Amino acid sequence: MPAWDFSDLTLPETTRGTARAPARLLALTILYHPDPSRVGDAATLEPSASAGGLSLSRREPGFAAPRGPATRRPLEDRYLSRSPVRFKLLRGGLEISPPVSGSSLKIDGVPCNAEQWLDAERLASGVVLSLASRIVMLLHTASPEPPWPDDCGLVGEHPSLQLLRRQLCAVAARDTPVLLLGESGTGKELVARALHERSERRQRPLVAVNVAAIPEELAAAELFGVKRGAFTGAERDRQGYFGKADGGTLFLDEIGACSQAIQSQLLRALQQGEVQAPGGATERVDIRVLAATDADVDSQFSKALRYRLGGVELQLPPLRERRQDIGRLLRHFLPRELLESARENPAQVSRWVELMTRLALHGWPGNIRELANCAQQIDIASQPGDLVAPASLPELSDRSFASAGSARLPAPSDQQVRDALSAARWEVSRAARELQISRQALYRRMESIPGLRTAAEIPGAEITSIYRECDGDLDQAALRLEVSRAALMRRWRAMDLLPGGW
Repeated sequence: MPAWDFSDLTLPETTRGTARAPARLLALTILYHPDPSRVGDAATLEPSASAGGLSLSRREPGFAAPRGPATRRPLEDRYLSRSPVRFKLLRGGLEISPPVSGSSLKIDGVPCNAEQWLDAERLASGVVLSLASRIVMLLHTASPEPPWPDDCGLVGEHPSLQLLRRQLCAVAARDTPVLLLGESGTGKELVARALHERSERRQRPLVAVNVAAIPEELAAAELFGVKRGAFTGAERDRQGYFGKADGGTLFLDEIGACSQAIQSQLLRALQQGEVQAPGGATERVDIRVLAATDADVDSQFSKALRYRLGGVELQLPPLRERRQDIGRLLRHFLPRELLESARENPAQVSRWVELMTRLALHGWPGNIRELANCAQQIDIASQPGDLVAPASLPELSDRSFASAGSARLPAPSDQQVRDALSAARWEVSRAARELQISRQALYRRMESIPGLRTAAEIPGAEITSIYRECDGDLDQAALRLEVSRAALMRRWRAMDLLPGGW
């Protein structure tokens, strides 16, 4: 997110960002409240007439559900003091003053007993506030624009999610291919389903296929079908995914795992609406293709296929950039009775506050999928009236937003990284998922480990020598060089080492 410029700010003006950034307000979003129905309620910070600043207490400000009635309600928790926390916007940031006597205040999990200064950069990334071990909120910048009316089945209200909804609805009725970009676990299949359900093809099938799970030697048959006698064992005609999706939508997840041979056939299918099953003739198909990848599309696809797949490209935001939605997502994943049961038990509420603070400060390398897994572990380990946070839940990671001095887990050790890459046959995306960090974080980690390198860093002479020693066997050469098969294939192609037909 941009570092917002709070200079010369007069209340209640909106904060001013870069020339391209929309106007922003300072806002509070409830991440945890003893009343689960209040989770996700938000308030923009209004100036207090009496103090010339902003106030937070049991009685102010008013919070409202983003998609509910316009009625605003204060926090209304009887354990909170009427003595407010004071906020004052000054040049370059925000000053927070805890009450002299009243509810305890923690900022990013650290007790606040004196005035604290939050600069613009820290406000832009969001600050976790907890009051009296009862309420957890995120102090953050927010868009003044109203929520997009169609939530598209997506949980959350972050501005990046509102933009995604607006783009999704604009392109859904068109028949153009869409390429979904984003880190693993950000909900690309959910977005694909929303696109299909809002298209003219919604009465026809949506066929989803994980391309990375298909062995390369079977990819053509799985995608385009098989004709009887095409090869040994092909005893009958079999329809492929393209045929099954005829008239509807085909969602190709992890499209970056496609081999070059399959990419050329995909390009033909997209350009001409034709597929050819092994052993069969060319056939017409009428489908809309949606594709998704967490890979670097510029290095994974030919330009022709990139532009055909990405007639429209939609970017899905990572969870760490939309932390105001974590409370609503957790409420979505957990049974209501588990959340409701703590309401009249202060000790249980305190445990929920501690847990939510941990979750709000975590970096979420696995994104929403990781959060859903955490919720499942909480549900299995707990019962109504007895919250149990399993030991396997993440502590504050190296991508945490916590303030300096907070506990953090060490980054994966050198041997852990090597073992994960080896087990993944040097495929960085697979290894990153195993280590529960992002691909970008793994690449940075690899740069610091002696002996680890990417295919692009290997001298051409060494590649040629290994090519000859392995008699052109790509798999063997990739293992010898300790790089991914796909990356080495790209180097071979650039060096004209690939045999004809690749």
